[in-house]
Amino acid sequence: MSSVVTAPGRIRAFTVIPRVESEGSRWNFRGKKKDAVISSNSSTASEMTSIETNSTDSSQVAVPRLRHVESAGVTKVEESPDDSDDDSEYSQLFQYVFVVSLKKRNDKYEPDVTYRFPPKMKCDPAMVNDEEDSLRSIPAFCFPDIDRWTQPVSSYKSETFSFILTDIEGGKRFGYCRRMLPSGSSPRLPEVYCIISPLGCFSLYATVLDMVEQRRAHSSTSVFTFLKAVIAKPFPAPGKSVTVQSFAMAGNGLEKIVLRRPNDSSWLEHVDFDVLFSQVSYNMVIKIFCAMLRERHLIFVAERLSTLSSCILAVTALLYPFEWQHVFIPVLPVSLIDICCSPMPYVIGMMKTSLPTLLSGDLPMEEDVLIIDLDQGKLLSSVSVDLSLIPNKLRTDLESTLKGIEGKKARSSHGVASSSGSSLIIVEAFINFFVQTIGHYKKHFKLIDGEFEFQRKSFLQAAPKAVNTFLKTFANTQMFDVFVQERSDMARVSALGLGLFERRVSEAVGKDDSRNLASKLNRRRLRSQVRDFSATSFGRLKKTVNTARDALSSK
Repeated sequence: MSSVVTAPGRIRAFTVIPRVESEGSRWNFRGKKKDAVISSNSSTASEMTSIETNSTDSSQVAVPRLRHVESAGVTKVEESPDDSDDDSEYSQLFQYVFVVSLKKRNDKYEPDVTYRFPPKMKCDPAMVNDEEDSLRSIPAFCFPDIDRWTQPVSSYKSETFSFILTDIEGGKRFGYCRRMLPSGSSPRLPEVYCIISPLGCFSLYATVLDMVEQRRAHSSTSVFTFLKAVIAKPFPAPGKSVTVQSFAMAGNGLEKIVLRRPNDSSWLEHVDFDVLFSQVSYNMVIKIFCAMLRERHLIFVAERLSTLSSCILAVTALLYPFEWQHVFIPVLPVSLIDICCSPMPYVIGMMKTSLPTLLSGDLPMEEDVLIIDLDQGKLLSSVSVDLSLIPNKLRTDLESTLKGIEGKKARSSHGVASSSGSSLIIVEAFINFFVQTIGHYKKHFKLIDGEFEFQRKSFLQAAPKAVNTFLKTFANTQMFDVFVQERSDMARVSALGLGLFERRVSEAVGKDDSRNLASKLNRRRLRSQVRDFSATSFGRLKKTVNTARDALSSK
């Protein structure tokens, strides 16, 4: 089947041939590239290679991070030397910045690049063509809700969102976007500043976009002066930072801005779970979690883009330390609705206006598709979710924790609890679930010919009986395969050791060791007491026998 991305002009298309392996739910793909000429109003084919997006209101970026996850920071300092030069992975912080605006063509608005930095490459024409083809679809992703924009507006709350483009070889480019209104008082259309990078680090780039928005309120010139200073810096290693020096907004000399890369580059650093738990019940969250553990097909619908994207970001974060490995499209244009017929597992978000088409029965979707209405907080599909996969005690623990959070929100005078506090409790509850189920995985890597290989059989055999059924299913998912593969790479061991999950596993192992030591000491003490008791009792018995014998002899 062909796969194309809607965008004006000539773009790159892919032929994708899915090949399904029989074991578990693994999926492999092979394909070849071919050129195609697509008009701006062409209908799209039924499949994409991979498009991933997520979005939040810019105000949500400032939500307090979880205290155990180090966030990107911005500070004005006198001296803050870079500490990333020795370990930097890339020589610059990003590849491109695009400014995308809306232009009217044929009585409707279409996204168009009005500025890019750096400008087009000056090198081999063949390389230029390939690069330009790969970037041509970016304007469409900057305005995934293009049908919404029919006229200029006087006010608009800026939004931060991101997308991921995956090519046929598996290479990824991350797009980090800030959509906002240009300065002015009359009705106008928004524009998007889009940073393109091969690296995933939402919090760091959200900080850059914060600075972009502040400067855009003054002039576009100050924005590009700042971006030129940013691109000159290398991408820092985990836990390291770079310092960008730029003209201060107040015009008083230079301002130094520190951009820090978190140690733990998981989704947790920028996830606010309050939106999710305000839309659906804790029981629904557990059903969604269970369906994702089984790598099923999930479609979320909502009226508002921010609600849709925030909730999908939150449910995928519940999988930490695992990552969803299949199709992930938090905002799917209705023109691409045929993707919902894909046999591959997916997490897809759609606007509520697409609901009639989804429920019409005209789409040949898989039988296990779950459709979740985030506005109503209920399942719209008749498919049930079997919760038996989750061990009873662990499910009870999750229900108890989440129910407690729901109760606190209900009792709150404003209807919401502390964002950072409830998020911390939610994260710890789901991390504990994985610590209890797969926390022993480290013991089952074996060094063979200089490489660590995961011993799946011994891992399953060593699992506690209560979680064995769960692991037999979960260990055959793509999520688990990628998880153990990453940890078999010796070069990643030190970085992964800093992650929140790894720390919780170490803490649990330490507690188990302490309990084992205490148990061993108790057994020794008991044996000693038994010996002492036996010796004392035997001595008393011997004395009694001797006394009785002496009494008989005297008679």
